[in-house]
Order: sequence, then structure tokens, then C-alpha cells
Amino acid sequence: MSPAFTDIFQSSQFTFFVGEAKEPIFVHAKAFAGISDPLDRLINGDLREASDKYAELLDIDKGDFLRLCEFVYRGKYTGPDVLETEPDMTIIPHWFGHDNDVSPADRALSALFTHARMYCLADRYLVRGLKEKALNHLDSAFNTYVEVAKEAGPIVDLIRFTYDNSNARGGWDQGRNLRETVVDRLGGLASRLDRSNEFQELIEEGGEFVVDYWRWMRKEQREKDGLMEALERGYRYVSPVPSVQNDGWGGGQY
Repeated sequence: MSPAFTDIFQSSQFTFFVGEAKEPIFVHAKAFAGISDPLDRLINGDLREASDKYAELLDIDKGDFLRLCEFVYRGKYTGPDVLETEPDMTIIPHWFGHDNDVSPADRALSALFTHARMYCLADRYLVRGLKEKALNHLDSAFNTYVEVAKEAGPIVDLIRFTYDNSNARGGWDQGRNLRETVVDRLGGLASRLDRSNEFQELIEEGGEFVVDYWRWMRKEQREKDGLMEALERGYRYVSPVPSVQNDGWGGGQY
């Protein structure tokens, strides 16, 4: 059970040193109670970090950890605006052009990576509710990318990130996971993926993604076959227009 806000704000402070630069982020000691068991134990448990009142998380991006803290305090986090804000040029630099040549597709791709990382962070620290929140943001960013992107090659980097990160599997809860969400959303890019050399290279490499993608295609085909069968049954159910029959008086009736 999460503590009351008054208890959170009256609790002592704990410091996280985040990223390679070890930038300090201060939180209330009770903020993570009932939301993330691993982080709550790190802050309030019997670990050395709890007695020292600080912990180092050097492999986590500062912006991502601030979003995590925002979720802990507010129940939501602010993702990058795919239409207005500048993308993080350090994440996928070989797809971006110069600073003055950033397209909506670049921003959408940067947003996709942000929400994918937030999902993995939530899975890593068992943050209740954050995984589904991140996937909802990911869905929105995917919609924008499908709408504005002229090619699908850059999405291969997102696929690689997803399948290189063990936290993308999910598993500790019953919700959908990052892997299946990314694969499901590739349908909107199917024709562009067919033209992508990067995607063809990914397919040729084999691996778990190819297996999942093949299963998704089989599922899609079965659904299409089922739809066609239902349409055919419906077509047969609707009687065709009957032919004119002679009523014996030289006229006709239906």
C-alpha cells in the first residue's frame, strides 16, 4: 500500500546519482513505497545504500529517471512531444541529419525510443502501472511515425533495441510486453519495410525477432482468412435477386 502524500513529503531525503555524469536527483524516502519494491528496498531496506542515503545508477539516462520520478509522484510522466521538441540526437545519431534538418519522423522515432526505455526501466524495477503507461505512449508515437515517416529503415534500430534488452520481455505481470507491442505495430509499416534494406538484413540474421515476426504474420493471415470465410458465409446467406417467373398471365413476379 502506498503511503499518504503527507507521509511522503515529511520523510527524509535520498539521493540518486544518475548517469555517467553522476548527476544528483533527490527524492523522498517513502516515495517509492508500494510502487517499486526494489527501489523501496534500496532506499529503506537493509542494503548499504539505505544506510548511506544515496545510490548510484550510472547506466540510466537522467531524463528517463526523472520521468520515472514524475510517475512515482504524479501517476504519469511527460514524454517528448513528437511534433514540437527536439529529439535526443545521441540515441539514434546515424538516422538524424543536422540540427536544423530535424523532421517529424525523427522526433517520432526519438519518442519511440524514450517510451521503449521507460518500459524497460519499469520492468527492471517492478514499477507498478508504468509499463502499460509507457506502452500507451508508444502506441501514440507509433501512430505519428506511421503517418509521417517516408521509410521504415530507422525502425530497425528500435527492433534491435527491443530484442537486445531482456526487460522488453516483461513477465512479472500479466500485461502485454514491449516485444509483442512493437511487432504488432509493424503492420502499419509493412509496405515500407518491404522496401527497406535494413529490415531485410535483420530478417536474414534470424533470431528471436524473426520467429516472433513469422508468428505475427501467421496470426494476421489466419485472421484475414477467417474474415474472408465469414464474408463468404454472409454472402451465401443473403439470397441473390431471384429471376422473374411467369405467373401464368404473361406477366412476371419475384
